[in-house]
Parts: sequence; C-alpha cells; structure tokens
Amino acid sequence: MNSFKIVKYGEITGDATCEYFIEVSPTATVNEVLVDIVNNKDEWGYIGIKDDKEPFFGSHCFEYRYGKSKSVDTNEEQFWHSIMKRKVIAMKGSGGYSRSDYQLVLEEEV
Repeated sequence: MNSFKIVKYGEITGDATCEYFIEVSPTATVNEVLVDIVNNKDEWGYIGIKDDKEPFFGSHCFEYRYGKSKSVDTNEEQFWHSIMKRKVIAMKGSGGYSRSDYQLVLEEEV
C-alpha cells in the first residue's frame, strides 16, 4: 500500500475488533486509497466518507469483498466518480479477522 499505512492497532473490544490508526500519504487521492484497499484480496468490508450526518460511513459508502468492489446504484457510482481526484487528509479504520472498514476524511473543496 502506497497511499496509507496502518501504524498502530487499538485495543481489542468484546467483539474481537479494534480501531486502526492510519497514516495517510500527503498526496493520496480517493482513487489511490480505494485501489489500495480493494486490491487486498484477503479483506472485505465497507468504505465511507466522513460527514456530519452519519457517525462512521457517512452518507456514501460501498462494500468491497476480496479484491472487488460490490455494485452500487447509479447515484452512488456518480458520487464516487466525482470525488476520485480529491485528496484524503485522514483515515480511520476498524475491524477484525478479514473484515476491515475504513472512513476517509477528504480535503475541503475550494
């Protein structure tokens, strides 16, 4: 993974999951981060964009499974295509075993 790396794992909770502390490359775009996450063929989970309405995944999230992204509806697909070049300034991760969920925090649009 070139766009980010997991630098530390949090404490394991009662459901055998933990939070990931992630360091993001200063030049990472949404596209680069998604490629790095989805290409991990040993993982599955959900990827979302932080917003004020939803606590972790935001209003737009999609599922990925073992090297492939799952189908999303046309509106969601358009949203994700519209943000591919935006910079990711921070990330959160959470999961356990093979499930890994990620939240992306994007640079403000100008």
